[in-house]
Parts: sequence; structure tokens; C-alpha cells
Amino acid sequence: MSTPAGTLSDEWFGTLGKDRVNMKSQFKACSYGKLTFDAVPDRPSVGLKDGVMTVRLNKDVRGNEPYTVQNWVRAELFRRLGSSYLKYDHLAFCMPPGMGLWLAYGYVPGTLTVYNDEWCGRVSAQMHEVGHNLGFDHSGTVRGEYDDTSGMMGYSWRNSDTRMCFNAPKSWSLGWYNDRHAVIDPLKTGWTGNIVGITDYRRSNGWRVLLKIVGADKDIFVSFNRVSSFNMDTKMGRNQVLITKVQAGRDGRSISNQVRQLSINQSFTENGFRGRRLVIKVLSINVKASPPLAKVCISVKSDCSSARPQATPKPTQSPTPAPTTPKPSAFYLNFCSSPLSLSVMGGTHGKNSKGIMFDLFTKDETSVGKAGILVTGFVLRVFQKHKVKGRVWTKSGTHVGYEARKGMWDRNGHFVIQGSANDETQTLLLDSPLYLPPSTVHAIYFEQLGGHRIVPRDLETRGGTGDADISTEHIGIHVGTALRGSILMRDMGFRGKVNYHVCDSLPSSIPSYIPSKVPSVAPSESLVPTANPSTLPTVMPSRSHSPTQFVNPSRNPTNLPTLKQTKIPTNLPTLKPTKIPTKKPIAVPCTNERLFRFVDNGGTRRRSCWGLPLSYCNKWDENGRLMKNHCRNRCGFCNSKWNCADATSFYYHNIQKPWNKCSNLAVSRCNLIDNKGRLVKEFCRKKCSFCG
Repeated sequence: MSTPAGTLSDEWFGTLGKDRVNMKSQFKACSYGKLTFDAVPDRPSVGLKDGVMTVRLNKDVRGNEPYTVQNWVRAELFRRLGSSYLKYDHLAFCMPPGMGLWLAYGYVPGTLTVYNDEWCGRVSAQMHEVGHNLGFDHSGTVRGEYDDTSGMMGYSWRNSDTRMCFNAPKSWSLGWYNDRHAVIDPLKTGWTGNIVGITDYRRSNGWRVLLKIVGADKDIFVSFNRVSSFNMDTKMGRNQVLITKVQAGRDGRSISNQVRQLSINQSFTENGFRGRRLVIKVLSINVKASPPLAKVCISVKSDCSSARPQATPKPTQSPTPAPTTPKPSAFYLNFCSSPLSLSVMGGTHGKNSKGIMFDLFTKDETSVGKAGILVTGFVLRVFQKHKVKGRVWTKSGTHVGYEARKGMWDRNGHFVIQGSANDETQTLLLDSPLYLPPSTVHAIYFEQLGGHRIVPRDLETRGGTGDADISTEHIGIHVGTALRGSILMRDMGFRGKVNYHVCDSLPSSIPSYIPSKVPSVAPSESLVPTANPSTLPTVMPSRSHSPTQFVNPSRNPTNLPTLKQTKIPTNLPTLKPTKIPTKKPIAVPCTNERLFRFVDNGGTRRRSCWGLPLSYCNKWDENGRLMKNHCRNRCGFCNSKWNCADATSFYYHNIQKPWNKCSNLAVSRCNLIDNKGRLVKEFCRKKCSFCG
């Protein structure tokens, strides 16, 4: 990093008092103090001061891919600090110069952001990437994914001190102004009234800040983009009314599309409201009023030509909770033992493969306690001096029967490994640590992208796939399956190590880390402006790559600001199920499962509840799941008398015999899929304790 550590700390936290517009100050201003990032306490023994620490590597990083160097740094941090470096709510890696023309990237949602040299000190890049950590996608227009420059999730800017916040859908998700939100269903009633900008939220006189129009397949947000104070540098639609569309129910989590910027007497129309046309008209804009405001009419019954302001209704709370930032891995490691490992390096070499699948199993509570095991990474052996790129996949339960069903697996990491003449191994760090309760099985799949250089162990003479292979007192491995082309090679074993911790306290939730758009090193993908850099945008990273894992040395220093965020309440479910039996149906919330994805089209399409038509409510996806069981609100399947009860019409394999009814099936069949592609527990909900 070419910027001195003290200056970098000032650019993130304002520690020197010279950089008045920094990441901390801008988040604090936009949120009115509801979201604050602080530098972590100093640790002089490891060189951590004012939230910044310099990591020196012993190999030249120039010309390497950023996500390769990222994982060199992670490995070095783990070597120097152990798991304690993961305890911070956010980490930022500031890379040295000479690594190409990319800008920055972040994980969605997650805790890590990565910046190319000087971009680590640019407020717009900082807030954009941390926005990804908070769960946001990009803000665009019909011209492009980054073209909405009214807020921070569009383009980033070379000007160090960009005073902007987030556009209406992202701000709605955050809930910073939710007592000045209004949800409008124009099919029920129109709306005419005044709206103010976010910078006037505290003196809004009861007027609205954000409007959300529902009733169609896209939600429409209306906001007044007031140019002042901490929104002084907004680029698009300055002092105009902005119309932004996003997939219904997704708010900030989908790419938004700003469709119009309206001045006085201009209108926007939209069809799709049950055959009616929606009209949004700006009746007036007064920037000299106190506070400045815009008067807006919304209707499907008229063209708003004769509209007059109406009384402001009682404030409506936001129906969408603020997104939560998943806690970093070490939040759980605080309750866990020192690192342990299960090693299996020897044995007969099998044929080089493009992948190896195997099952991890944990011992019972007497061996691992009530909390279980936390797996943080692996060591993998590859063939000789070859460079191997690949992905790590995980799933609950065994891999047997799911070898070709990728929709059932969750991607949990990337890696790039450079083999050696003596088959040395290298460490892979998971994107999200894997929590394994006692007496459970979890499948692991290492997939090489191109080529066959993963070296399994041939266990044909020792046991079949699914049999026990090797174990410690805490954890073990079953004999697995290698892949060579489309051929499944049974009776093969994993060759490497499993790095894990034994925990003595349960985590409340396990986060999922999905990488955002990651930069391409091609100059055509990143157009860095040379003229008037304070106003020209720089294209953010393309979506052509995903972060990968690589562990190796380097020489250039990398500065890492570490951020501590104020805690936001989470509504994620806990992993510990209830053990108290009940005779009455359990009342489950009438909500949609936030992480549910309906998988179809050969596993290539994964859609959330609001991305599915209502006609799918009684359809099954390719994982055997019934949509209405997971999208209760969307499908109106909210009566606990039915949604937690066994379906009386269900017969296993659709063979209508008494022993195939739910009441007569063994509980051991709950996780099986019948010949109609249906998970038994999705129909036998009471039998299989589907609701808890």
C-alpha cells in the first residue's frame, strides 16, 4: 500500500482530524448515528495502531490476481495472530500498487473488503464495498449496472471525499429513516403529499422521506434527492424526484434500476397494476422552503392534473427489517479450543481426478460436548508442480446420491494451489466456517476447474464408499467418491487434513459469505479516468471471477484497516432446535424463508420466494422441496393447523397403500426423496417435525 498507515487510518476513521470526510464520518452522517464504525483497540505487540496494521510478505505480489494475494494475507494473519484476527466485525485489505487496473471488491454479505492501492482511501469505494458486506447489490439504470450515481452503490470516484449516501431501496432496507417511510398500494388509495430529502430527515415536520409503491411485480421507490450537507456530491437527479424500481420484496438486496429523474410538472407512468396505469407526478419542488421539499401525486385513477396535498397519515414502520451483517468467523472461535487437525496423507494413490467428495462425521456429545465442531479449513494434496484452481462445496448429510445434483450443495470457497515435485500440500480457508453439531454428517466436495490434478487415495481394498475411513476422538471421514470426467470412482479417500476446533458454546447463527462482483484484470474491464477525476466515474469490478484461495509468501506490505461495527439485531434463526415436545401445532411465523431458493431448470436457476409466480406454490423444486412450505407469506400458507400437519393425501412413491401414508412411515424416511421427486418431510410435516 503506497499510503502511510497513519494517513490510511485518517481516511477510514478520521484519527488525525485532517480527513473530515471519511468512511466512519460518512456512515455516521447518513445513518444519523445509527451505524458507527470504530477502529479496534491498539495492539502494539503486533503493530496494530489506530485500526491499521502492516503485513509484510516475502514474495513479489506484482502481477498476481488480487484474490490470490488476499489469501496469502489471510494465511499470514492466521500464522501471526491465530484465530483472533477473525474476531473483528469488518476487515479491509489495502493492496500495494502494481497489481493491475481493478478497483475493489467485497463479499455479499460478509466481513471482508479488498482495495487496489489508492482506492483504499476513497470514501465512495469504501462505502460501496462495505455496502456489499451489508448485503447490497449494485444500483443501476437501463444503461448499466453501476449507472445510478445518486448513491454509493453505483460508480466509485477518484475524489477522496465523496459526500453521498445510498439510494432509496438501499436506504429503505437499512431502516435509518423508517419512521418517515410510507407504503402505498395505489389500487386501494392514491397519495398526494410532500417528501423531503434524507439530509432533512430530522426536520421533516412529519413529511415522508421514502415512498414505496407496491402491487406489481416490481416495487417502485420515490425519493427527493436533495443536494446538501452529507449528500452534497450526489451526481444524478440533483434536487429532483427519483423513481427507482427493484424486484418486489427485495429492496436493497437486488440490483435496482433508476428509471426517471423528475422535475416540476413531469410525470412517470407504469403499467402492470391489474390493467391500470400508475401515474407519478411532481406537482412542485421548493428548494428555498424550510425544509426544502417536493410535492408528489401518486394515482391509478387519474393523471394527477387536479391533485392537491392531503393530510399526512400516521407514520408507517418499515415492513422490511434492516439487513444484518453476519458475525465474523471468530465470534464462534471465542468459544472454541485451539486449532486441531485430522491428517490423512498416506495410502495408495488413486487416479488423478477433477474432484473428490467425502463425508465428515462428528462423534457424540461425550466426545465433543453439546456444542460440536467448527471446521475452518482444509489441507489438500495435488499432483506434482501443477497449478490447480477449484471450488469448495458443502452440504448437510451424505454426498452419496447427490454427486450430480449441484443444486443441493452450497459453495463455500475458492482455491488456487501450486503443487510441488514432492506433492507438498497447501491450506484452504473456507469462506464460512462449517459448524457441525454432535453426531452429524456433512459432505465436502473439492472441485477442480479444468483438468484432473487432485490426488485421492484408493481404498478399494479397505472399504466401500460411506464406510468409516479414519478419525480422531472428535471427528472422522467416510470413504468417498472421486470424479474423473463424468465417471464416478467409488471407494476413494480424501488426501489431506481437516482443520477444526472443538467448541464449548453454541453459535447463534452461521453466516454465509457470497462474493460480490470481483475485478477483472483486463484493462477493458476497468476504465480509470485521467481527466477531471473528481467527476468522472471508474467502472467497478466485472462479474467474471470469484475470489479464490491461495497460500504463499510475498514481499510487498499490505495495510489492513480493521473495522468494528455497532451491533445490529439479527433475526436469523438459531441452529439449536427445540427439544420440548408439544401436542398442539407449532405456530410458525407467516414469513418467507430469507435464504430459501427454489432450484429448477437443471439446477441452473435459483429463485427466492418473491422471484417465483404464485402458480409455483404447489410445485416441487429439484431438491424435493414444496414452495409453499418455505414461502408461507407469498403463498398464503399461514394456518398452523395445516402447514405443520401431515398431508392426508400423501403416499410415499405415490403408491396408495396404508403403509405408505405419513402416519405409518418410519422417521428415518423423512430426509428421503420418493420417486416423484418429493422430500418426505415436506409432506409429512408433523411426523418429521418440519416446524420444529
